[in-house]
Parts: sequence; structure tokens; C-alpha cells
Amino acid sequence: MHERPPEVDVTEIEEGRVLERDGLRVSAFLVEHDPVQPAFGYRFDADGASLAISGDTRPSENLMRWSGVDLLVHLMPGSDPAALKAAAEKRYGGSVTIGEDLLTLCGTAADQFLALGATPASRR
Repeated sequence: MHERPPEVDVTEIEEGRVLERDGLRVSAFLVEHDPVQPAFGYRFDADGASLAISGDTRPSENLMRWSGVDLLVHLMPGSDPAALKAAAEKRYGGSVTIGEDLLTLCGTAADQFLALGATPASRR
């Protein structure tokens, strides 16, 4: 029996507002995630509260500009920030947001909270 392939509806986006509905505004912003380009983080604003999800990205002025929010969600894999930073910088050939970089982000970008994601040891 042949099943129909799923229908896919693709909407290409650019930096800026991508959705506004029922008091919720969703904006996309460019982040540094070489070699993937373009790569986006997302900011959600509703009822006077804000949330930004940067994903696994490097520090950048654009991330700082868009992430002055109540809650910043940022991926931080591993458990030893210094060792992870050195390995990630070697792999990606540049700076990455790990350890002390997150203290800077938290102090200047996230007004209230910083949530970090971590890659479980079973998936490394």
C-alpha cells in the first residue's frame, strides 16, 4: 500500500516580526551559528512579558539587541564550561557562548531569568 507523502508548507522568513495574533507577537532575529546561515533565534512578547530562545549560538551584538527579555533560553551543552568552551572554539573556529559568556548575557540581556539547556550524557 502506498501512502501519500506528507504535505509541507514552507514559509521563508527574514529578521523581524513573523507572527502577531491574539496579543502574541513572535519575532525572528539572526544569530551566529556558522556554518548554518541564516540561523534564527525567536522572541515572544505577550501580556507585558517576553521570552527569547537563542538556541545553540555564538555571542553576537544581534543576540544582545533582541534578548533584553524576562527569560532567555540558551543552549549550554556539557558540564565543564572551560573544557567545553575550548573544545567548541576549536571545532567551530571561533568564540561560543559558554561559561563566563553566559554571565555577561544574563547580566545585560535577561532581566529576570536565564534558562540553560544541556545535552544529556547519553546523547554525547
